[in-house]
Amino acid sequence: MAGSSHGQPAKIYMEGKQARIPVIAGSNADEASVFAQSGNMKTVLAYNKYLRAQAGRFWEEEFQAYPARSDAEAPTQFLRFRTTLLRTARGRWRAL
Repeated sequence: MAGSSHGQPAKIYMEGKQARIPVIAGSNADEASVFAQSGNMKTVLAYNKYLRAQAGRFWEEEFQAYPARSDAEAPTQFLRFRTTLLRTARGRWRAL
C-alpha cells in the first residue's frame, strides 16, 4: 500500500503505532548452554583448539580472559566464553 508503514518496524515505532504488549527480556549466566555442547570440551587441549578456530590470531587473548588451568575447568570456561559471544553478538553484527 502506498503511504503505509506496514512492514517498516522503525517507522511504526517512531510513530508510536506498535502493539502495546508486555515483554520480558533478559539472559542468564549459562545462556550458551542451550547452544553449546560443553560436554564435548573436556580438556584444556580441546578448549585451546576451539579458541584457535574461533578467535584466530587472538586466541591467546581469549584464553587469558577465559583461562582453563586444568581439564576440569575447560567446560566451565568454554561456557563462559560462549555466553559472552552470545551476549555481544548483536553489537558486533551491528558494527559490521
